[in-house]
Amino acid sequence: IITENCSNITELTYRVVGNDISTGNLVIYEGSGYLSDFPGNNHWNPDTMGVFNFTPCLPLGEYAVTYTAIDGCGNISNCTFTMTVEDQIPPVSVCDEHTQVALGGDGMAFVNASTFDDGSYDVCNDVYFKARRMESNNCQTNSQFHDQVKFCCDDINQTIQVVFRVYDIPVPNGSVSES
Repeated sequence: IITENCSNITELTYRVVGNDISTGNLVIYEGSGYLSDFPGNNHWNPDTMGVFNFTPCLPLGEYAVTYTAIDGCGNISNCTFTMTVEDQIPPVSVCDEHTQVALGGDGMAFVNASTFDDGSYDVCNDVYFKARRMESNNCQTNSQFHDQVKFCCDDINQTIQVVFRVYDIPVPNGSVSES
């Protein structure tokens, strides 16, 4: 709600400034707004509602948002607040129910974690994968998630259960802990 006592509002603008936490790049969006009426507005009071356009999807991070109103006399008033953009929705994990693995001549096979994917997705970001065996054996332990699951001769004629994990943030190459 914008209150003005002596002249009309002539200009409304907004500015959104922050850093993309994944890249560190500076993000700036600027635009204009317009005046609107609203239900219950008392037309005897010289106030009105400022309406500002949507910004494009912002990367995760904190942003300073400033609304500026300028009246016909050149008076300027600002309203600034901090907006935090967070992804609070986990990715959707969809995995293959059955994957057949053939061992190589050396008696081993390495299956990429992405092989177990069957359409996993996230609303905001790309998805990344890790996997581990449900139970340890001589081929590989189950204490960490890996880029690849190792299979060996101990697995022949066995059904090996694999835990498939989907991330919506980049994860480093190599093994990562369970947490």
